[in-house]
Amino acid sequence: MKKRLVVLLAGLLTVLSMGFGSAQFSDVPAGHWAKEAVEKLADEGIILGFPDGTFRGNEGLTRYQAALIIFRVLETIREEQLAQLDEETLTALRNAVQELAAELSSLGVRVGALEDNAATKDDVARLEAAINELRAQPVPEPGVDEKALRELAERVEAASIAADTALAQAQQLNEQLGAVEGDLAALRSLVEANADSIKALNDLAVLLNQDVLELQDRVTALEKVGQPDVSGLASQDQVVAVQEFATALRNDLVNLSNRVSALDTQVADIDERLQTVEANVFTVTGSVNATYEVRRSWGAMENFDIDRVIPDTAFSSGDGNNNDLIVDEEDLGDVKEGATDVSVSLEFATQTRDGTSTPGGLNLHEAVVEFGITPDYLVDTDGDGNADAVGYVFYVKDFDTVFSIGNAPLTFSFGQNPTWKFTEYLGDNDENGRGDGFVATFEPGFGTFTVVYGSKGADDGDNEYFRGARFATNLGDNIHLGASVLEEGADFPNNPDPRQAFGVDASVTLGPITASGEFVSSKVQSAAEADTVIVAKVELEPSESFSATAAYFSVDPDFDGTNNAGMSNDVTVNGLGGDDNEAEFGANTTGFEVTADVMLGAFEASVTYKNQTDFQNANGASSDDFTRLDADASLALGVFTLEGNFTNYTNATQPAESVMGASASLNLAAFTLKGFFDTTSVGGVQVEQNADAGFGDPEATTQFGVELTHDGSAENALIGGLDLTARYTAFPVAGGDDSEILVYGDLDAKLGIINLNPIFRFRSLSGATPVSTTKFGVQANTEPFALPLEPSLMGGYVTRSTNDNSTPVSETAYYAGLEFNKFLFENSTAKVAYGAYMGSNINNVLVGSAENAFDASADNLYANTGALEGRVTGLYFTWTYYDLTFDYADFNVDNNGTITHAQAFKMAYEVEFGEK
Repeated sequence: MKKRLVVLLAGLLTVLSMGFGSAQFSDVPAGHWAKEAVEKLADEGIILGFPDGTFRGNEGLTRYQAALIIFRVLETIREEQLAQLDEETLTALRNAVQELAAELSSLGVRVGALEDNAATKDDVARLEAAINELRAQPVPEPGVDEKALRELAERVEAASIAADTALAQAQQLNEQLGAVEGDLAALRSLVEANADSIKALNDLAVLLNQDVLELQDRVTALEKVGQPDVSGLASQDQVVAVQEFATALRNDLVNLSNRVSALDTQVADIDERLQTVEANVFTVTGSVNATYEVRRSWGAMENFDIDRVIPDTAFSSGDGNNNDLIVDEEDLGDVKEGATDVSVSLEFATQTRDGTSTPGGLNLHEAVVEFGITPDYLVDTDGDGNADAVGYVFYVKDFDTVFSIGNAPLTFSFGQNPTWKFTEYLGDNDENGRGDGFVATFEPGFGTFTVVYGSKGADDGDNEYFRGARFATNLGDNIHLGASVLEEGADFPNNPDPRQAFGVDASVTLGPITASGEFVSSKVQSAAEADTVIVAKVELEPSESFSATAAYFSVDPDFDGTNNAGMSNDVTVNGLGGDDNEAEFGANTTGFEVTADVMLGAFEASVTYKNQTDFQNANGASSDDFTRLDADASLALGVFTLEGNFTNYTNATQPAESVMGASASLNLAAFTLKGFFDTTSVGGVQVEQNADAGFGDPEATTQFGVELTHDGSAENALIGGLDLTARYTAFPVAGGDDSEILVYGDLDAKLGIINLNPIFRFRSLSGATPVSTTKFGVQANTEPFALPLEPSLMGGYVTRSTNDNSTPVSETAYYAGLEFNKFLFENSTAKVAYGAYMGSNINNVLVGSAENAFDASADNLYANTGALEGRVTGLYFTWTYYDLTFDYADFNVDNNGTITHAQAFKMAYEVEFGEK
C-alpha cells in the first residue's frame, strides 16, 4: 500500500511540474500528451486550477500546494476505499506520508551541507538549481526524473517530425512554382503558411535550447560538487546517462536548426521569384456598359424634369450643365425607339518594372505605362459621312520612364495630354494638359531642366505645336531662380506666325522677409507689342502674431482664356484664377495691394487695401477701376465675442459705397445669442439694401436686430440633431416700418428603426413689399424589417405657402416608396415609388430653378414667383439583380393646361474592373 501511495504522489507531482493542458483550462492547448490524466484528476476534484480558469502548468509547485494535493488524494482514497481498508492498512498509509515528509526534510539538510561545502558562489548557485530540480521529484528514493527525460525526448521527436513535414511542404511548393506563378494569390497563401511554420519551428527550437541548457547546468553542477556527499542524490552512472542524453539532444537540435535554415532559404527564394512575377503583371481598370431603352410620349410631348417627383431614378440626366442643380434639366418627354447602347472602356497599367535597353543604349531603370481602349463615337460604318456606330480606339494614357546619365536622372513622360507647368502665368498645364506630347526632366544636381513638346489640342487639324524649356535652381536654402521659354504655332511655311514667350521668376528669403517676383513677355511674332506680366511681392512675418504683405501687379488682358498669352489650359475664360490656377491677380489688371494681420491672444484683426485699374486705360476712367479698403476684427472674452467689419469701395464712374457692421455674441452651451447692426451707404446716403454688386456684396443692408441659434451637432446640445434659428431684424431706412421675423429649423432624429428629418420655416417681412411664408415638411425612411423579402419604407412631404406682395404662391411635393432588400433571392432588390409636384403662381412647371425642397433656410421648393400653374406626377419601378437593372417610369405633366404623358423602359448591365 505504501508503494502504491508513493507512486501515485510521484505521478501527480511529475504531471504538475511538467506543464500540460486540458480542455477545462484556458491556458493549455488541446491535444497534450497528459490530457486524459488531467481530465481524470480534475473530474476527481484533485486538481481545481486557479480562479481565472487557468492551470499554470509551467509554474513551480509549492509545498503548500503539494500538501493540498496529498490531502485531496487521501480524501479520495478514504471515500472510495474506506469500506475495503482495515485499520492496519490506514496506519501504513499514514506512516508512508510521514516517511515522505521525513525524507523531504532530510533532503533539505543535505542541501544545506552541500551549500556549506561549495567552493564558489557560482558552484552554490548551480548546486541549488540541481537540488531544486531534484526536490521537485516526488519519489523518496534518489534518482533522475525519467518521465521528464521521456517528455523531452518526445518533444525532440515531435519537433523532428514537424521539421520533416515543413521541409517536405517546401520541396513540394518549390516543385509547383511554375504552375503557381500563374496564380499569385495562391502562391502568396502558401508562402505565408510556410512563414508561419518557420516561426513555429523557431519558437520550438528556442524552447528546446532552453531545456538543453537547463539540463547541462544540472549535469555541470553535479560534476563540480566533487567532494560533497552526493551519493544520496544521483549515482555516477545516472550523471553519465544525463550527459549522453544532453549530447544527443543537442545534436538533434542542431539538425533541426539546419532544416529550419534550409526551409527559410527556399521560402526566401520563392518570395523573390513571386515579387518578380508581381512586377510584370498588368492591372486592369474600366467598365463595360450595355443599355436598352425605350421612350414614348403622347399629347404635347414636352420634355420635363422628374427629379422633383422621385429622387435618384435611372432616367435622371443629372447635372449635365455643371451648375450644381439637377432639377433644371429635362429627363423625360423625348422619344427613343428601342435604342441599344454598348460601350467598353478599359485601362491597363504596369507596376514599376526594372529592365535593360538594347546593347549600347541607355540603361532603363524604371518604366510605368498606362494604356487603354475607349469608345469612339465618330465612326462612319456605311460611308454616308455621318457617325452611325460606336468604334473603339487604342490609346496610350501615360508612359513614364527613368534613364540615368551618370548620377543625374532623366525622366520622360509621354502619352495623351501629359501635364506640366512652368509658372502660374506661363505654361500652367499641371491639371489640364496642353495636348499630346512628351515632358522630359533632367536633374544634374545643380538645378532642374524641363523640356516639353507636343501637339496643341492633340490631333485637331490645326497643326499647332507647343515647345518649351525651363531651368530652375536653388542657391542655398533661401534663393530660388527660374527662367522659361515657350513657343506655340503651326509648323508650316504658310503660317509662320507663332506665339513666343519668355519669363523669369525669383524669390529671396532673408530672415522674416521673403521677396518674390515674376516677369513674362509673350508676343505673336507679327504683333507690334508684347503682352506682359509683372508681379512683385514682399511678405513680412516677424512673429506668429503679426504678418504683412505688399504686392504690385500688372497683367495684360491677353492673359485670359481667349487669347491665352500664357499658353495655359489651367485658366478661366475671363482671366487667370479659378480652381486650376493659383495666379493671385487676374488678366487686364494693374495696381497694388497691401494686407496686414494681427493676432494678440483673443484679439484678431485684418486690414487689406487694394488699388486696381485697367491694364489699358487709353479712354479714361473705366468701370473696372476701383480702390477698396476692407477691415475686420474680433475679440473673444470668455463666453462673449465682439466682431466688427468695415468696407469702403470707390469706383471711378460710380458713387462711393461703404458698409459697416458690428455684433456681440453670447455663447452658452449649444446656444448663441447675437445682437447685430449693419449700415450701408451709397454716395454718403444711407440705404436699406444695396443691390449693386460693385464691391462684391449685393446683400449689404442697413439693419439691426437679434438672433438666437442652436447647434444640434454640438456635444452639449439641448436637443441633439436640432438646428434652430430665430431672428428679428429691423430696416430703419424705408419709412421706419420694415421688419422681418424669421424662425426656421430642422431635426435629425431616429425612433427605433425609423429615421426622421422634419423641417419648418416661418418668415414675415413687413413694409412696402410685404412677404410672408410658411413652410414645413418631413422625410422618413426605415431600416429593413425582419420580414420575408426584408421590406423597408421611405417617403417625404413638403409644402410652402407664400404671400408675395399680395400674390399667393404655393408649392407641394411628396413621394412614397417601398423597397424589398431581398427580393425573392440573394443579391436582388426591388423598389416601387410614386410621387408628385404641384405649384401655382410659379415661374416654371417643366423644370425647376432652385433645389430647396427640404432646406429650412429658403422660402421656395423648386420654383420662384411667376404666373404658371401645373403639376408633375409619376410612378417608378426598379429591379436590380447583381449588375443587371430593369427600370420603368410612367409620368404625366400638366403645364398650365398642356398635357404630356411619357413612359420609359430601360435595361442596363454594367461591370466595373479594378479600382475606379
